Amino acid sequence: MNSELVLKLSQSAVFRKVRKSDLEALSKLAIKKTYQARQVICSCNDFFPYVLVVDQGCAHASMISDKGQSLIVRSLKSGDTFWGHAVIDGGPTPGTLAAAVNDTKIYLWHKNHLIPILKQNPDALWETLEVLMRRMRQAASTIDQLAFNDVLTRLANLILNEYRHAGGVAKLRRSLTLEQMAAMVNSNPEVVCRLLYRISEEEIIDINRNELLIRDVKKLQDLAGIP
Repeated sequence: MNSELVLKLSQSAVFRKVRKSDLEALSKLAIKKTYQARQVICSCNDFFPYVLVVDQGCAHASMISDKGQSLIVRSLKSGDTFWGHAVIDGGPTPGTLAAAVNDTKIYLWHKNHLIPILKQNPDALWETLEVLMRRMRQAASTIDQLAFNDVLTRLANLILNEYRHAGGVAKLRRSLTLEQMAAMVNSNPEVVCRLLYRISEEEIIDINRNELLIRDVKKLQDLAGIP
């Protein structure tokens, strides 16, 4: 039994509703893998019958156009889960999941091992529905952002999301490259770079190679269109 994995699962969505004895069983069934930056975990249209939990590092779920343009629709960090669509309905996954940084470590479970245990834990099944509904709302929010907001607004929202994920800490480590930020706001690195320095000149943020300091959260929220 992997006690560290059991602890991580007990703090993750869905798994936290599973009995400890079943978590211990899942820890023995887990497949552990390590990926390097840009290495693909699951490609678009793959039939991926696995649920995974990020143990260390970061992974990005993205949509890639026929012209090669990438849009990052979700960023997964330590403790976050990803459900292959084939787990639920046997269908293909609509996007590509890849490691964002070197030495990204994940645990996977095949649906044939996971589903029987979930069926024995009704609260976990219910939370699975809640998680999927949250994903649908996030997708709707992304569509709204792309359809109705300009790049500056989307960039401000991205910074605020990083701020919230860090627990409201004003000084953020720059974990995203310009290319990744551009892919998350559907723009290009040059535009994102110009806008970051524009926000900096307005004394809303301070930015350097390693850190981003939010100096005025209220003004950043105004840029993001948040009342």
